[in-house]
Amino acid sequence: MQPRRNTFVQVNDRGSITLGGRWVDTENGERRTERAFLYLKVDTLAKDGKFKRSVLEEVSGGDGKLLLKPLVRDYVTGLIRVQQRVRTELRSLLSEDDALLESLVERFRIVDRGGALGLNAVAQRGDGTYADKIGVSTSFIERRRLLEQKNSGAGDLGKLVVTSE
Repeated sequence: MQPRRNTFVQVNDRGSITLGGRWVDTENGERRTERAFLYLKVDTLAKDGKFKRSVLEEVSGGDGKLLLKPLVRDYVTGLIRVQQRVRTELRSLLSEDDALLESLVERFRIVDRGGALGLNAVAQRGDGTYADKIGVSTSFIERRRLLEQKNSGAGDLGKLVVTSE
């Protein structure tokens, strides 16, 4: 098969996409790989009065196009690092709160012996009337722990390649 040449697509006056593909040999035979490169025109940033000039100087030069994929990866990697730091900072507080809630729910289960459909926490006003109620469950703790475990390996996205193979 003939390799396809890269295709340049002008999206609008602010950016473009370059699409390309090629055939590669794999243990399962030949397969087609496709790639997409998203670009932002640097002069679009220059026209934005709010865009930081020092950053503009860093990205200027070359062919006037700024490849977006590494920038998005760096940005998301930064968000991951912030989230990991927040988890680390909150770990002891969450652990204490989780243990307290789980022990209260367990105490209720022992006393109730499975008769109730659910458990509510109720706020009572000084005059004895009820101000508010909220359902109490440990399912959100289990969900948070599952998500923490699932996402614990996220790190530097610049070092990852995502593929469907």
